[in-house]
Amino acid sequence: MQIYNYHPVTKEFKKESSASLDPVETKKMGYPVYMLPAHSTATPPPVVGPGQAAVFSISGWTIQEDHRGKNVWKKSAPQKGKSSVKDIGPIDADYTLLEPAVPYPKWDGVQWVNNPASPQARRDADFTTAFPSWAQVEAEVNAANGLPEIRALLKKQLRVLYWTARGKDV
Repeated sequence: MQIYNYHPVTKEFKKESSASLDPVETKKMGYPVYMLPAHSTATPPPVVGPGQAAVFSISGWTIQEDHRGKNVWKKSAPQKGKSSVKDIGPIDADYTLLEPAVPYPKWDGVQWVNNPASPQARRDADFTTAFPSWAQVEAEVNAANGLPEIRALLKKQLRVLYWTARGKDV
């Protein structure tokens, strides 16, 4: 007799095997009686396709979504990056399989859109506008008469870099 083993926690179909004959019960009953080990059933699982798993329950086998190992992004917090699906079942409504392809992502209900008003976008804009152009820096370096003036110029530029990166006014 063929039996179908499933995982004790996820109940996912694992493998097909042969049941052993119970010698005591077979002798007592007068016909073959097979032993059914824990986490197995005599009911065959359904055929599943890609992205699906056969899962056993008291009422029998069901087919469930299986996204394990796939990357998902949290719609409400894309800056936290991707995470990997670990469980069988549908993806939580606050996650998507779509990878953000814009610099400052915001979920609009269907797709990622660019959000130039995000705190990170504003910080990046402040960062780039706080710096003088390379031509200005080069002119100041060329105009410096000695080491003390070059040190002062470097301190000024590093102060801009430091405080802008920390999100504070210079």
